[in-house]
Amino acid sequence: MIARAAPLLALLLAGCGAAMPGYDPMIGGVAPPKPKAIGAEMDAQGHYILTAAEREFDCPRLSGGIVVTIARLRDRARGEPVSSTSVGFKNTLSPLFGGSADNSPEAEAAREKAKIAAYNRQLVAKGCKPVDVEAEYAKPLDQMVRY
Repeated sequence: MIARAAPLLALLLAGCGAAMPGYDPMIGGVAPPKPKAIGAEMDAQGHYILTAAEREFDCPRLSGGIVVTIARLRDRARGEPVSSTSVGFKNTLSPLFGGSADNSPEAEAAREKAKIAAYNRQLVAKGCKPVDVEAEYAKPLDQMVRY
């Protein structure tokens, strides 16, 4: 009886091994970790690191990304202040899901400004006209459309 159950037991245990976290049956092992989506885009000096997809953006897409990011920063600045409870929850839960440990409004604004600077550097590297960030910040707030 035990001799007959041994192959069945081996099959069942082999199935459990295939269910280990990160196992990819296509490569027959553990897949390399994926890069973090949030928080991994900054280096130690606080510079935004462009992703491979962002490096492929054309000039209009880079310029548009800068203008939209500036509009987001301006909208946050004139909006309601973020509650400390909200920031606390984000700071606690974000690292668990691959996010940044500092989600204060100031830290988010610093990340957005670093992204704007990186996009502008990429525009110059591609031979495009950079966006005048100061002029975009100086535009009247009433020109912004809220959805």
